Amino acid sequence: MSDLSHCYSSIVTLVHRGSRLLEFIGPEASQKALDWLTAKKVEVILGLSVDLDSASDGLYRTFDGETELKQAYLAWAHAELIVKNLKVLMSGDKGTKLASHKPRSAIALVSLGRKEAVAQFPFMTISGCIPRKIKAGDLFIGKTKKKLRLESK
Repeated sequence: MSDLSHCYSSIVTLVHRGSRLLEFIGPEASQKALDWLTAKKVEVILGLSVDLDSASDGLYRTFDGETELKQAYLAWAHAELIVKNLKVLMSGDKGTKLASHKPRSAIALVSLGRKEAVAQFPFMTISGCIPRKIKAGDLFIGKTKKKLRLESK
């Protein structure tokens, strides 16, 4: 366990157990997010996680732990694949092969505050206000509503 009491030099300290931020996308996007945070005077501590039960007098200790990536688009893709395979199984068609997951190149849009974001596309990585505008349009709510066949109000 490590004592994080030295972290009072910045207003915000981000503790992340991974070796880099945004590990689910490329290193360039990860570095752009890290650069953005440090430019905003956020202290970033990598390779550790916080033991929330260790709080005493406003101090926390760290320990090694595990987390689940929060990537809804991957869950959606897996759900669609499962539905497709269930339909094949329910039809009783023995000649049809079940589909398998085929990873796509990582595309990600990650907010960096209110006015900026970092975007990773298969052909480039950018940060700033343009990716934020892409993401902030409706935060993909419209696309999700369409997939769920929900009416927009």
